[in-house]
Amino acid sequence: MNLEPIRNYYLKLSLFFITLLSGLFFCANGQNKSEPSNVTLEYQHLHSKIFNNTRTLRILLPPGYYNSGKNKIYKVLFLNDGQSLFNNDTCQFSHNEWRVDETVDSLINMKKIEPFIIVGIDNIGSKYRGKEYLPWEDIYLSPPIPHPMGPKYPDFIINEVLPFVKSNYRISTKREDIGVGGSSYGALIALYTYLKKPDDIGFLLLESPSFYVNEQAILKMFKSFNGALPEKISIGVGTNELALKNCDESNPDNLMAVRDATNLQDMFLSKGLDKKRLLLTVGKCAIHREKAWAGRFPKDIQFLMHK
Repeated sequence: MNLEPIRNYYLKLSLFFITLLSGLFFCANGQNKSEPSNVTLEYQHLHSKIFNNTRTLRILLPPGYYNSGKNKIYKVLFLNDGQSLFNNDTCQFSHNEWRVDETVDSLINMKKIEPFIIVGIDNIGSKYRGKEYLPWEDIYLSPPIPHPMGPKYPDFIINEVLPFVKSNYRISTKREDIGVGGSSYGALIALYTYLKKPDDIGFLLLESPSFYVNEQAILKMFKSFNGALPEKISIGVGTNELALKNCDESNPDNLMAVRDATNLQDMFLSKGLDKKRLLLTVGKCAIHREKAWAGRFPKDIQFLMHK
């Protein structure tokens, strides 16, 4: 097997990440944006014993949450890279947020999705983001992060973040009502978390997942997986993840992310997942950036939270 195209892909994607980070505009807890009038965005601070640090949780509550009665509970979606979800000024790779609050507010108002809660989990900053999100070392980063702490992330989500949110907000604890998601490394660790905690997580949102890490170890890990399948999974990827000039889709390296996402889809289906429970969206010429993820988010969330 000729591994040179794969190695070239890894190298180009890593260089792309480095280019993004070199122009980073990052403000860890910026809260200067006025949110849509119907949803409520709140901020909490969580100290993690697992990682021995403190981070911000950005809690998006649906319209009428505080008037809905103490017996009303909601589905919850935990999304990584919370800084990039709601505010242009805190985005890590660009000044284009996911527009999560605007999208959710609009779709709930139009009754296209049921009200639910989103928990944006801030990462610990650009320098150390990969340390928590990587289950394995990414040798194509410069410099690589030795001994990443990603294997601890599933326990962080299930044993620290989930109980904290449950103690402060009315969320369902049923497996089918709990989801995790993210983009890039954040999608990689979301899938890893599900594979480690399948009895606790019922749905997934994976945008531009970095499945290339450690020679696609996450896909190899999934091959031997025999746990509970998700209720729903939404996967999004672009045909120009490497942001090549003129959207060169003839370059096989540029389409490797699409092939990885398609392989994951096929593997889920081969394990018995109903086709109606899986959505794969391939964005033509879409690159590895928040603007692309924001563009696909309305479709993702309507599929996962259809009323």
